[in-house]
Order: sequence, then structure tokens, then C-alpha cells
Amino acid sequence: MKISMYEDVPNFGDVLNRYLWQPYLGEFIGRDDNILMMGIGTLLGHSKAHDGQVIVCGSGSGYGGDFSQLKNENWKIFFVRGPSTAKALGLPADLAITDPAILTPEIFPAGPKTGKTIFVPHWESSLNPLWESACKRAGVEYVNPLDDIAKIMQAISGASLVIAEAMHAAIIADAYRVPWVSVSTSSRINGFKWQDWASSLGMRHHFQRYAALGLTNKVFNLTSGRADMFETAMTPSANHNHAAQVITARQSPSFAQSAKAVYKKVIPQSWQGGKDLEVISAAAVVADRALNGVLKTGIYNRYFDKTLEDIRISAAQPGMLSDDKIHDEKKSILKEKLAEVHKYLADTI
Repeated sequence: MKISMYEDVPNFGDVLNRYLWQPYLGEFIGRDDNILMMGIGTLLGHSKAHDGQVIVCGSGSGYGGDFSQLKNENWKIFFVRGPSTAKALGLPADLAITDPAILTPEIFPAGPKTGKTIFVPHWESSLNPLWESACKRAGVEYVNPLDDIAKIMQAISGASLVIAEAMHAAIIADAYRVPWVSVSTSSRINGFKWQDWASSLGMRHHFQRYAALGLTNKVFNLTSGRADMFETAMTPSANHNHAAQVITARQSPSFAQSAKAVYKKVIPQSWQGGKDLEVISAAAVVADRALNGVLKTGIYNRYFDKTLEDIRISAAQPGMLSDDKIHDEKKSILKEKLAEVHKYLADTI
């Protein structure tokens, strides 16, 4: 059996697939049986055709795509990430369990408590060096999502609060029972995926939206053609562990929409959603690296003012955490489902 995963970059949420399944399904991984397993990640709707058996264990949707192949006889869906994915795919509600990363503490034991507030960006945002500089100025520890996975797990499990733009930073923090705050630094961050997971554990979710930092994040906003599959909202709770996050609105919707409209007219249609991001963002990253070098000299300390305010607002939040009972119930159900997967694979030759 082969595990399907996003491998273009070593993003820790995707890399977790190499470790998480070993205690439960390890004896079947690498077996020559032409079975493809779709686990952690937003893989549904964009998977390549496979002529053998395909099993789904916790994957989610979030980018649209073609779901017709999921109805093929060679596909077997054991469970998906959350209720939004189940609804989008027309699946029974009881197949929506939660993200398999809830099992992470059983694979990577929690590290010593540091009491630190940490910031884990989306891997695309991590290409922008200005975020690490901003975190340093704000007194928040920056964690690179492309770093060694064991090191990242130690940082998350030992923290007192996780500021997460990377969704799996929040999922894993919740698994270690560490409060988290979700943030978005560009319109490329997908709210559907977040709400899909959060609602699987009885939470409602909303981002704290940060000011775009440097050219890189501005390019992400400009080139993004993404429209979330639905709008998310979150209501306050009397329990501080489920507190609503403070929402900051930095960008002018009218200006952003006007700029994007002009961009769409100027850039060839064949480039949009692919080559535009690849080429322009690469140039923006180079520019931001140069800018970061200049700013380190202290020539213009006010450049980070809006970003520092955003980070400090996040750091002052009590954070969110799923209900203990719901968390434990979902974890138990997921393990039962994996026992079912194990039996299925054992009976499949």
C-alpha cells in the first residue's frame, strides 16, 4: 500500500503521513498490492487516477475539483476530515470523524513545557523572511513549517499558545491540548478547510486577518483566485477555552477587489492560477529578502508596526480548544475506524 500525500515541499502537516500510520497500518505500507491510501491532507477532488484500490482515511476537500471518481467501484471511503467535506461529497454524516492528526501525541510524545507563544505560518508564507523578523520583534517564537517534524512537534506541544496560520499547527496544538488562535496573512488561506476540521470537533471558526507583510503576501492576495466553498463564522462562548477570536480588518475590500480586477485583465488567462503565482511570487520573495536585510539595520523600525500589532493581539488571546469530551470521543471513534481499515487490508490480497 502506498500513502498519497502532497510532496512538493516538506510541509510538516503532510510529512506527518510518513509517521502517523505506522503503529496502526504499518505492516501494509509498502506492500505490493496496488492500494493507494489517502490520509492527511486536502486531497479529494484533485487526486490522480489510480487503477487499483483507493481507500480514504481522513482526507478532506476544499479546492473544488472533480469528485466523480469517488463513486468508482475501486474507491472505498472509511472516513473524511469533517462534515463540510462529507456534505460536499454527498457522503453520510457519520463518515465525517476528524483529521487523523488528532493522534499525533501518540506518535510524538509531548516535549517539555516552555510557556512560549509561537507562530506557525502556512508554508507559503514561510517563504517570506519578514515574518520571522516580525515575530522576533514581537517577542513570539517563529516556527518554520518546513523544519524537522520532531522539532516542530516539540515546539507546539511545549507552547502555552499557538498562533497558527498552518492549519495543522492548530490541529496538532488541539491534540496536545494547547490553546490556539487561527490567523490569515493572505487570501490564499482556505477557510473551508479550517471550518471543516473545527466543526468536526464541535467548534466554530474565524480567522484573525493580518495586514499583508511585504511584497510576497501582497502577491498572494493579488494572484489568488480562490473563493472558499462557504463563509465561516464563529460565535463567542462564555468559556474562555472556546472564546471567539478578535478579528482585525486590515485590507480595504474595495481596493483589493479593484486591484485584482485590473490584474485579471492585464495578466493572460493561461497564466492565472499557476504561472503568475510561480513567477511573480518568486520575484517578490527575492525582493522581501533584500528588504529584510535592509530593515535589520534598523533603518526604518516602523515598517512592522501593523504586523506587530496583529501578532500582539493574537498573543493576548486565551485561544481556542475543543471540548475534552468531544475530543476524546472522536479520538476513540477514529481508532475504531482504523481497526476496521486494518481488518479490510488484512483481508485484501
